[in-house]
This record gives sequence, C-alpha cells and structure tokens, in this order.
Amino acid sequence: MVVHQTQSTLLTPINFGDGGNSTAENPVYQYSDTGEFDVTLYVKNSGCEDSLRIDKIVRIKPPIAKFSFLKDCNNKRMVSFTNQSIGATSWQWDFGDGTTSTQQNPVHTYTTYGTYQVKLNVSNDTCTNEQTQTVKIVNGTPDFKATPTIACKGSTIRFVADTTNAANIASYQWNFGHSGNLGSGVNTSTVYPASGLYSVSLTVKDVAGCIDSIVKQDYIRITGPSAGFVAANNNGCKGLAATFSDTSKTDGYTNITKWQWDLGDGTIINDNVSKTIQHNYLQAGSFTVSLKLTDASGCKDSISKNSVVNVSNIKADFASSDTLSCPGAAVQFTNSSVASSAFTSTWLFGNTTNSTQQNPSTSYTSDGVYSVQLIIKDSFGCTDSLTRPNYISIKSPVASYTISDSASSCTPFQVRFTNTSKNFTSHMWDLGGGTSALLNPTQYYNQPGIYQTNLIVTSPGGCRDTASRVITVNDVNSAKLTYLPLSGCKPLIVDLKAFAPKNMNYVWDFGDGAIISSQDTVTQHVYNSFGDYVPKIILTDASGCVIPVTGTDTIRIKGATAKFAADTRLLCDSGMVRFLDSTTFNNPIISYGWNFGDGTTSTASAVSHYYSQPGTYPVSLNVLTQNNCVDTFRLSVPVRVVASPSIRIEGDSVICVGEGMTHLGEFNRLDTSIVRWAWDFPNGNKAAVRLPQKQFYKVAGNFVVRSIAINSDGCKDTTIKNIKVNPLPTVQLPAVLTVRTGSSVLLPAEYSNGVVRYNWDHPETLTCFDCPQPTSSPKFNTKYTVDFVDNNGCRNKGEVQVIVFCNNDNVFVPNTFSPNGDGSNDVFYVRGKGLNRVKSLRIFNRWGQVVFERQNIAVNDASAGWNGTYNGAKPKPDVYIYQLEIWCDNSTVVKFDGNIALIQ
Repeated sequence: MVVHQTQSTLLTPINFGDGGNSTAENPVYQYSDTGEFDVTLYVKNSGCEDSLRIDKIVRIKPPIAKFSFLKDCNNKRMVSFTNQSIGATSWQWDFGDGTTSTQQNPVHTYTTYGTYQVKLNVSNDTCTNEQTQTVKIVNGTPDFKATPTIACKGSTIRFVADTTNAANIASYQWNFGHSGNLGSGVNTSTVYPASGLYSVSLTVKDVAGCIDSIVKQDYIRITGPSAGFVAANNNGCKGLAATFSDTSKTDGYTNITKWQWDLGDGTIINDNVSKTIQHNYLQAGSFTVSLKLTDASGCKDSISKNSVVNVSNIKADFASSDTLSCPGAAVQFTNSSVASSAFTSTWLFGNTTNSTQQNPSTSYTSDGVYSVQLIIKDSFGCTDSLTRPNYISIKSPVASYTISDSASSCTPFQVRFTNTSKNFTSHMWDLGGGTSALLNPTQYYNQPGIYQTNLIVTSPGGCRDTASRVITVNDVNSAKLTYLPLSGCKPLIVDLKAFAPKNMNYVWDFGDGAIISSQDTVTQHVYNSFGDYVPKIILTDASGCVIPVTGTDTIRIKGATAKFAADTRLLCDSGMVRFLDSTTFNNPIISYGWNFGDGTTSTASAVSHYYSQPGTYPVSLNVLTQNNCVDTFRLSVPVRVVASPSIRIEGDSVICVGEGMTHLGEFNRLDTSIVRWAWDFPNGNKAAVRLPQKQFYKVAGNFVVRSIAINSDGCKDTTIKNIKVNPLPTVQLPAVLTVRTGSSVLLPAEYSNGVVRYNWDHPETLTCFDCPQPTSSPKFNTKYTVDFVDNNGCRNKGEVQVIVFCNNDNVFVPNTFSPNGDGSNDVFYVRGKGLNRVKSLRIFNRWGQVVFERQNIAVNDASAGWNGTYNGAKPKPDVYIYQLEIWCDNSTVVKFDGNIALIQ
C-alpha cells in the first residue's frame, strides 16, 4: 500500500488495522493474517492535526505461511517443525542444509551443529506465501577450570567456564560445594570457609533451553588449621590471673607452627608450640581475646571471643543535692557507683552515723563542714571507696540588712533596703507598709510617722531567721522666712531670718544670683544690682531631704549700673578712641561724668577722645540717677598708646656672584619691648631674626632687601636697602692639549672684559705665571689652573690638561659616546698611533663605583672598549670619569684622566 502526501505535511504513524503501524512516507507492509483491514493515516503540521481512515481498504486472501519448531534436548540435532499456516493446501519446506520436505509437520535431524535459515512456502489454488525463521543447532556440553585448586582456607578461588560455545550458552550456574555459596556467569569466584576437599559443578543452559552440567569430584583442596581455645578463671577483680588453653586442630596434613595470642589489654604473645598460658589483668574492663594460627604451608586461621575476660569495673561514686543545708534538715545522698555486677554499700556521714542503704539520707545537728565516705563491694568480692572531704556544709541562716536612711523630713521618703544576710536561699520583706520578695527592694513613705520593717530569710534545709529596723518620717509644714528693709538704692543691706525644725542645713537663695550654705537661721545680704528680688531658703535634713521655703515680700532695689566699652585699647603712636556707653538702669539718669586719664573730662553720654602721646590712660564713668543713686565704672584694662619701632638696614651693598652678604637690623631709637623681625631677601630666602645668616646670590643684578620690625604690641616699621651683585669673570680654555716631549704649547685662554690680574700654577714649566696666555713646556702630564680677578674684585678659575706624548705618538680619547645599537659611536675605546698598548683603563660612575676596568689591551680595538653596560643592565645616560695609562712605543707610560658623557 502506498500513501501520497504534500511536502509540508509532517507524517505521524499509519495504523494498518492489525496492530501494526509505520512512520515511513511510502510504507510497504506485510500482513500476517487474512481478512479485511481498515487503514488510518495521521498527519500533523505546525501544531495542527488531521487524520484519514479508509475502511476495509486492504483485503488479504489466504494462504499465510506460519510455523514453529521445538528442539530435542536429548538429541540436540533433531528439530520438530509444526505448521501453523492459514488457508494452505500444500507445503514446501527448505531446512537450510540442502534438504527439503513437503510434509505438513516434518521432523528433521541435522548432521552438524550450526545456524540454518528454514523456509516454509505454502499455497492454495491461487496464492502462495512464505515465512523464514533462523534455527540454531548448538552443542552446550560444559567444562571449566579453577585457579588455584589447592589453597589455604580463606583464599579466593577463581573459576572460568569453557567459552568454546559461549555464543550458544544463555546462562551459567555454579555450585562450589560448600553451604550457601553459589555462582553465575562465565567468570566467578568463591572463598572456602573451612579446610577439606570440595566437589564443584557447572550447569549451563543453551539458547535452545537445553540444560547440561559437569561435576568435578574433590576438585578443590582447602588446607589450613582451625583455631580454638577455652578460658578459665576469666572473671574477677583487678590482678585477675586468667588461664587460656589451646584447642586448635590441624587440617590433617600440615602441622601448626605458630600461635599468636592477643589478650585484649595490649599484650601479644607469640609461641611455636601449643600450650596453656596464664595472664594477669591489672585494669578493669571486658576484654576480647584472639588466637591466630599459622601452619607449615603458611595457611592461617584465627578466632576471637568477645568479652571472654571480665575484670570487675568497680568504681565508687556518689553525690548530694544538699551539700549546703542547715541543722536538723534531711540531707539526701545518691549512689552513682559503677560495677560489673551487683554490689553492697556502706556510708560514713562524718556525724558518727552510718548506713548500708543504696541511696540513704541523714541530718546534722550543728553548724560545720563534714566529710562523707562510701565503700562498695561487688559479687566478686572486689571493693572500692570514695571520700569527699568537707563535702557537706551545715550553716544556720543569719538575717541582716542595711538601709539607705532611717529618718527624713521629705515625702515621699525613698528608702533603699540592701540584703546582707548569710546562708539563705529565699527571703521575704515586711516594709511597714507592704511586703516584697525582691533581693534589695526600695520603699516610698508618703506620710509622716514611725514604721517597723522586718526581713525573714530561709536557708537550704528550710531553717529561718529574722532582722528588724525602724524608719521615721518628720513633719516640716511650719517652716517660713522673714527679711527687712524691702527697698533702697544699690548697694542695699538686708537682714534675713528663717523659722524651721532643728538640725537643718540652710541654702540661702537671695534672688540676685547669690547663694550661700549655712546652719544659721539668720543672715545678712548686700544687693549690688538694681531690680526686684524674692529671697528663699532650701532646707536639707540629714537624709538629704530638700524643702524649699519662699519669701512672701518683694525687695525693690533702685539705681544704675555704669558700663562702657572702647573700640580700641591699643594705639600705635597716637589716635582716636570711641567710647560706647552701655549703662543700664531702672531709675532715670540725670548726669554723666567721664575721666579720660590724660587730664581731660566730659559730661556727654556718648564721647570720642584723641590721644596724642604714648602713655597708659585709665578711663572711668560716674552716673547719677533721679533718686540720687550713684555708680562708677572703670575700664579693667587702660587705654595704651605705644610708640612704633624705627629701624634701618646695615651691611654691605655690593658683592660678587657666589659671595655672601651680611645684613643687620638696627634701631633708630631705643625700643625696650620684644621686637619680631621679618626679612625678605631677593634670593628667595626669608628670616625672622635681627641678624640673619649671610645671604649668597647666584645671579648678578640690582636688588632690594626688605625688613619689617614688629614690637610686642603689634606696632611695626618697614625699611628697604638697594644692593648690587656683580657677575664673575669667565675664561675659555680647551679641556685637553697634547704636546710631545721636549716641545711647548701655548695655553690659549680667552677672558671676559675687565680682567686685570692673572695667577697660573706650575710656574716652573711656564714662560710667565701672571700673564693671560703663557706657553708651557711640561715633561709630564700636567693640569694647569689660572686664578683671575676683574676690576670689580670678582674672582674665578679655569683649568686645562696638557698631555705629554712620546715622539711621533698621537692619542684620541672621545668625550661622548652613544651605545644605542645604531652602529655609530656605540663603544668607548682608546684610539691613536705610535702607541704600544693600553696598560689600564678604568671608568667610574658619579658615586665612585668602578663600572668598567680592562688591563693590557690593544689600541684602536673597539671590542676591548666599554659598551655602557654595568652588571648586565642597560646603559644609563650620565657623565662618567675615566683613568687611562698608555705605553708608548719607547716604553714610556703616559697617564691622564677625564670625563666621558654617555648619551642615548
């Protein structure tokens, strides 16, 4: 049947009506039965589904070829075929080995084992049909091998089945000959638990379901001893001497050669003969004993017996929850001893009584500390004891307490109660107005009266004790305050008197900010400020109770408080001071009186005054009010007029570059105050002393020096001084000149303008020493220095190195090189002619370190020179110093040095 569909259709299974289906685009299907069949096509595209069913579209006519077959396990080459075809009238069998049959249900015997394709072709009058099935004729006779076949007990024995016909075998079942151990598969293994001979069988089932087996009698031989022992006297106390007797057996073939005993307490005993051993156990516990055997063939066996030795683990222990109690109370003891068996107890309580109960109790009649002992004994007769010294403490309770105060005149009166009782676990307070269970309660008493307080304490064991105190609250409602007079000008003296209970402390508050403490009931106070005041007193009793009492009348004070301020109190030389009046009053002012301290006065209310001379001037103001009240105010610090300092700068005014110049600050008039100095120099320096350090100037020119003097009152003066710095004379000379031995050379010095004097060193080799350009005739390398002075008196120096060579010699030492790898001037080396060799060449950096040194090297050899590296590092641009010694051809050694600049 062929199904056609569009390319966009996504196929889902086709149901052919007999339970079969397909997802092929154009499926071909073979039906296995006759009849008419409905075919359904299911399709899906982009999530949408549809189906098409055509009923009875297929009609299958007979015959249909079908058959089954059955193998004979007794004759594995014989196969019985059973025809199961539908609607067939004739049968044609092809057995796949070249033989055929037309029987409906034939029986066929194959001559050889193998795999055969068996075909059944059936027909009726009009149609034919064919079925093919695969028939395997197999030989499943099993065999196997074991490795090893002789081994010690406990060894792993591995078995491998013969795999010649493995493809035809469906399963393998093994029986190793010992209880409870079977196996499966081609490869397997087992461990034999005991010595002896074992028969092994293998049963296989082939793909045809036929079963075959093989048995190898006494195939495996397991050797090795069987360990065993018995113990005697193995239960008892510490020091127990237990006995162990060996009951081990051989396998009947090999003798036992080694016995190793592990006695469970860390003791190991090795022996080569069987014997009975005895061992003392010094520690309590339950011990496992093991015996390991080794026979002459190296086979081993072992046996362990858990808890075979039991040494009494007896340990006395006890406790009491009543270690703190009181006389007559019951004290309970709990026995927490440990023993391996039942035990008896004997108690000694330390109070001449004892007990044999397991968990007894006792009582003590008097205070004290008691030691308790427990002795126990188990069923083995083992004993142990424990004594707890000073274990039970018997103390009677003692009630006591303190109070923060016992008497007061204030309500509410707070009293803090502090429990100082001893030997108690609970307490209860009766505070004379209520009860409390707090440890340290606080009680407030709101009414005058006498109050009885009590504290009851209870100790461990239930004993009690009581303590009592009395609290007193006084009545102070009758206290009052009187005073006279009630008015007047300030200052006004007023007498005051207090009426209050006895034994009071008094704090007098006069209302004007003045407060005093006293135990007197009368006092006197001066009111120095105008205003209205109401005095009061604060009464304080011994408990700290504070009771305020306020006067009933107002004291009225008239007058003014003179006061003023000055806009400045310090003037330099002279100046105007403005005075600002800030007088306060409660009675109109009718007159002012100013005194400026320099003999002048004023009656104005707001004034300014000019002070023309230095001096100290006290200033005051008097005021008069309408009620004839008078007050005077004086400045606490007078007005001061201070003379400013007057200064000048002394010292040189003309110098040369590099020379030092001294500057000195001088007073034009005497100033006795401490004066601060501030200098500003044209070289950028500053100074704060009268005689600064000598100043040096590196640049020529005309400059100004400035100085400021400030006295202790801040008055100051500033002055300046003009100075001139002349430039130094200069000279131009070549760094190096060369000359042959016996020859002379002109020292070609070129000077700046104005040089008037010359002085050359080494005059013995010069034509003149005080001329500008002498001629030199040195015999050796010589460095010449000229000291010259210009018409300003400024001095400088110059120098030239004259190098003397042998006749016809010439040397060139460069003063720069650039080791940058460009192939030009990359190496610093000595060049010349008429030279034998370089005796030595050393080069130093600016810190005096030798960065390059070579000896006895050739002239004009760049490979013997310096490439600028030091310690393997890249060249660093800088100026270096060289020292050079050269052998001339006549063996004369010439020495000279100089600078070399390394540039990049």
